[in-house]
Amino acid sequence: DHLYKITKTNEPHSCQKFIQEYLTHIQQQLEQCSTQLNLQATTCPEKLTINLVDHHLKEYICSQQKRFTRKIHHQLKRFKDELHEKRLYHILFDNNLTSDQKEAINRLIHLRETELQIRKELLLLEQRILSKLLPSNFDQLDTLIASDFYTPVLEDQYSLNYKLKRSKILQETKRTWLDILMESYDVKMKECNRQYQEELTQLELDISKHQQHHHDARVLCRTVQVYIKHRTIQIKKDTFQQMNNFHGKLSRRRQRSKKAKQTIGVSPEVILNVNDHSLAMIGHEYLSRHGNYIRPNRTALRSYKERVKIVQEQHEIMINQMILRLSEKCHINAKSNIFKQFSERLQACLMRHYMAPLPFIEHVRAQRDLQTMKLIRRKLKKNQLLLRETDKGSNLYVAHVNEFEEKAIEYRMKTGAYEELSSSPIEEILSKVTRLLNDLHAKPNQISPQQYKKMIPSRLTVELAYMYYNPKTHKNPITLRPIMNTIHAATTGISRFLDQSIRPLFDMHAQPRPIIDGGHLLRQLEQYVRNGHLKPTTLFCTADITNLYTMLPQDESLKILK
Repeated sequence: DHLYKITKTNEPHSCQKFIQEYLTHIQQQLEQCSTQLNLQATTCPEKLTINLVDHHLKEYICSQQKRFTRKIHHQLKRFKDELHEKRLYHILFDNNLTSDQKEAINRLIHLRETELQIRKELLLLEQRILSKLLPSNFDQLDTLIASDFYTPVLEDQYSLNYKLKRSKILQETKRTWLDILMESYDVKMKECNRQYQEELTQLELDISKHQQHHHDARVLCRTVQVYIKHRTIQIKKDTFQQMNNFHGKLSRRRQRSKKAKQTIGVSPEVILNVNDHSLAMIGHEYLSRHGNYIRPNRTALRSYKERVKIVQEQHEIMINQMILRLSEKCHINAKSNIFKQFSERLQACLMRHYMAPLPFIEHVRAQRDLQTMKLIRRKLKKNQLLLRETDKGSNLYVAHVNEFEEKAIEYRMKTGAYEELSSSPIEEILSKVTRLLNDLHAKPNQISPQQYKKMIPSRLTVELAYMYYNPKTHKNPITLRPIMNTIHAATTGISRFLDQSIRPLFDMHAQPRPIIDGGHLLRQLEQYVRNGHLKPTTLFCTADITNLYTMLPQDESLKILK
């Protein structure tokens, strides 16, 4: 009866087929486990000799001795700091202080402790943001703008747009709340610091009135500042120690909490514009990790032969680059003894790096990440999905191939600047560029041999330039930003030569108006302020130019250059 309930039928043939498939699935799992055990067994020695056991025992004892020594030194330093603080306290309050002065000192200590407590709360909030576990009052927004208020019945593009819009509103609102909260912390700390400075100034004036000698008053004021500074340093040390423990607790709490993983946070997260719930469950956490996530060394999971091959490839790439640089800049021959020594040391360093075994926890984490990545790739390939980095953001975007193709066709039709090729014209482009440069090189006073060498494309590395798109998720509706990849194109050398030749002429006639990047903009603004041009009525305007490069007429640009 239990078998009939599982198979949902009582036909003998169907039941037999289900049992065979189930046994085959169990056999595959057993083979997979056996393969994993065999891979792990290769990293373990077959026999443990007495010398090997003795060596590892000595290493373990040495590491424990170092840890115990560090712990003793830490406790000893803490004990000395406490003695020093008590000594400063007795020196300070053993003086002939009035009751008003003692109360003023206690107020100063209280203000400094209050400021440090506010700073501690701010640090705790930052740790919560890093651990993606915001305070509980932030989660009230998820219920306020709940998906149960209205959920489309059909799982179509309209429902996806609704969910993405809801997530974006929640994320932006929570970020606004965080900005207000962090600004309030900053205002409180500034207010405490202002009151502290006023109280300190008033105390110094009061001490100078009651002390007969100016030197005694100055020494007493310095003693007050030294005591408060020492107490501040001790509180900061305790706070940073608590931060380390708090971060670990938050990470473990988030791993155990299902609600925290489902709650929308303020960190950049992957945007899944798909109806595949299995991909959302598996890939959301992994794909939402950004630059601060340190990935384990997955090459340690590969076999010894594969790692040796990787070392040889990396060594060859680095050596070829060093040969070019050293021969051009330092005039060092690649056959010299010093270069051979460098090559041997580089290979030994790479071997140590790639052959070093991972700790057990890192090994497990690397295996888990690798399996998750393979599963995501299979899901993307099976469902015809594309994974792209968003424009002006550090998160990722997943959507169906058809969506990218439709928007790409729309962009090409709108601009009329690009067309899709049915075959690769790389051979024709390469021959034209090579023929042109050869003709110029053959003519006198056209291009020098050095310029010819920099511009001539290499048949081994040349590639056809291609276009890809990054989604603009900050736009509504989501559009695509075209990017041309011309790093290994046949005309890249010519383009670099023209840029080096024309840019100085452009900078000479356009200065000081052009802005190169953000740093250059800041320097221009600083100079603008120094010149006295910045007024309360000054207006700053920004312009968003659509399809800038396709709007520039090429024929007119060539005429301007001529």
